[in-house]
Amino acid sequence: MKRKSIAIIALLLALIILVSTGCGKKKPEETQVINDVSVSNVPVVPVEGGNEDEFEPLSGEFFYSLVYDTVLYEGSDTFRVLNYLPEGMYASVDDGSGAKLCLFYGDNEMTYLSKYAPATENGVFGAPVFLDKDNDGRIVLIENVEGYTENGDGTYTYHTSYYVRSIADDGTMLTSNRLDGVDSVNMYGGAAVAGSNTIVIAGRDGCAYYDYSGKKIKDLKVEGMKEDGLVRLNDGRIAAYVADTNKIVILDAIAEGKSEEFSVPGSIYGGDLISGAGYYDFGYTCGTDFYGYSIADNKADKLFNWINAGIVYDELQAVRLKDDGTVSAVKYDWSYFYDSCTVNKVDIRRIAAETDTRTKLSIAATGSDYSLWYNIIDFNSIDPNYKIELTDYTVFDTPDNAAGAVEALLNDIKSGAAADVIYVAQLSQSDLNTLSATGAFEDIYTYLKKDETVSTEDLIPAVLKACEFDGKLYYTASDFSVLTYAGLTSMVGNEAKISFNKLNDARKQLGGAKPSVFSLNYDQYNVLDDYLKVVDDYWDFVGGQGFNKDAFLSRLGVASLASLKKPDTPADDYERVGQGHQLLVRIQADNASEIASAYSLIGKPLSFVGLPVEDGSGNMIDISKGYAINAKAENKDGAWEFIRTFLTEEYQTENALRLPVNKAALQAQSKALIDAYYTPKTGSNITADDVFNSFMKLIDSAERVATDDESIRQIARDACAGFFASADSAAAAADKFAAALKDYIK
Repeated sequence: MKRKSIAIIALLLALIILVSTGCGKKKPEETQVINDVSVSNVPVVPVEGGNEDEFEPLSGEFFYSLVYDTVLYEGSDTFRVLNYLPEGMYASVDDGSGAKLCLFYGDNEMTYLSKYAPATENGVFGAPVFLDKDNDGRIVLIENVEGYTENGDGTYTYHTSYYVRSIADDGTMLTSNRLDGVDSVNMYGGAAVAGSNTIVIAGRDGCAYYDYSGKKIKDLKVEGMKEDGLVRLNDGRIAAYVADTNKIVILDAIAEGKSEEFSVPGSIYGGDLISGAGYYDFGYTCGTDFYGYSIADNKADKLFNWINAGIVYDELQAVRLKDDGTVSAVKYDWSYFYDSCTVNKVDIRRIAAETDTRTKLSIAATGSDYSLWYNIIDFNSIDPNYKIELTDYTVFDTPDNAAGAVEALLNDIKSGAAADVIYVAQLSQSDLNTLSATGAFEDIYTYLKKDETVSTEDLIPAVLKACEFDGKLYYTASDFSVLTYAGLTSMVGNEAKISFNKLNDARKQLGGAKPSVFSLNYDQYNVLDDYLKVVDDYWDFVGGQGFNKDAFLSRLGVASLASLKKPDTPADDYERVGQGHQLLVRIQADNASEIASAYSLIGKPLSFVGLPVEDGSGNMIDISKGYAINAKAENKDGAWEFIRTFLTEEYQTENALRLPVNKAALQAQSKALIDAYYTPKTGSNITADDVFNSFMKLIDSAERVATDDESIRQIARDACAGFFASADSAAAAADKFAAALKDYIK
């Protein structure tokens, strides 16, 4: 539960960085209800042409237990997992003096391949990026030698090359040759041993075959193929994933002039195919579900869900499907403070269902993100009464229907087949309004009133209002941000709003050589884009009146006050506002530090008025939508127990990625950030408390809910292009926008 937002961001950055450093890897049909992993069988999602009879390899058991049973490695050296093979796991370790190959076997035993030495070129050591064994039992490596040489004129020449090498079990080199024409090989899925003395390397729209001498044997065209996604099947053949068509193609068949391909349910996460074992020819992850695929039966079995097992798939390397249907992998825990990395072997094992006596809850999502993943994992690690399990609808998204997951979930909600808790982050506001109006969700206010530790008074009123429908609270938010436009109080007044008339009056006070209402760095489209975030202001969903032309025209008029084009040299907005040359500066506040910086640089009293609107404040709130309770849930009290966990001061203080929705957590975070980031400008008498009070006033005034919609943005850009180019009237632009928007909303 102690996961600070900065730690999560660091983790995500680490996962990206470690792809190159070696200590970590970042991976970013038929309609039916997706069943939870049950006690009696593995749910089956049929694929085109497949046998729909259920395969039951895990009868009486289900995947549940995450076991960190072995620390494989601990230190500050570069550590790369290369492959799991029957004899154990191969990895390389580099302390700066060149890579060493090692084999982990047994429970926690390790031996170095003592006679191995990496390839070198221009005095630079190579590093293994691929390892497997061929049909003759030789270890096959691809090594990357990357470095630079210093030229006499102070410049550098960078170079990279790849070698294909075969070695014996003790590391004795058998062959070592430079690969011709190879400039990239991904560590996982970028290469495969295609047979004795042959290796295949993936590229864009195809792959190339090489022999151990490093000479290219042939090219194989596979349209839509990426530079990863290769896998060796149980029968020794090589397959590749083609993301554009969401199909697995057998390269051996293509090489023989044949066509052999298979469609899979959903899309393969990261294009990452897992070598098969036992009944399955290969495995893959779709969303957060792990599937085993049988070519003979042409079907995929959902074996388990990563999040329900207690782990985020992105944090793993060297995932291995074993003959008994269980999975082993490697997880890195990187410590930046100690500059070290701990490598754990992770087993996802089957245990009898009756060993967990907690009441089961279910949660449904049309797509996943880190917030959802960690919420589930955290809750299951601390709650003694309930265990919540994810039903991931991602499998219903296909290349032909990108909205398949949402459609399937909406159908299940309407039919009463959906989970106890619904993750609403991926649902549109229109869908949420429709579901709320039809009573599909519970009113969370009734649970807040009964709760002894979390109440409406503990939460930010603006956030609650943003989640309301007809006075009822049908879903929660996990965090939020505020979009505002700020100006000098002396020019725009002291209220947290500005009218169209007040804007025109304030413009008259501007001075300087290039007076402007908005930043010179923004054009007219940028201001209109912000107005478009609040669709309810110009389209009446609830009343059914449709397009409000007058409201749109007023917004178009304000946007026309912005620059026609951006300057060659960016302008300093804070300096211009402070000097009275610019009326408003745009601020997106994900936390209080942005407001502290504005006061530090301007040094004068500010008012956060937002964009001019007819009524109320023009400040906008952008919420990260959270959870709703299904009105037909079997265990509504348990569903609330899950949701309330993430509204508490403790959780919000440690985990909110943006502004916390818990009032106490928000105030504490904001006070700390303002104290840290606010530096009074020389001559200014504005205190840190003044900045804090101004920020809280902004939070209280944010009443318009902002939602980004790239489609609406593009519709407006197309419709208003003539107006901004002085070729159309404002009314003509509004009519074009209304017609296109009507078709889109339908």
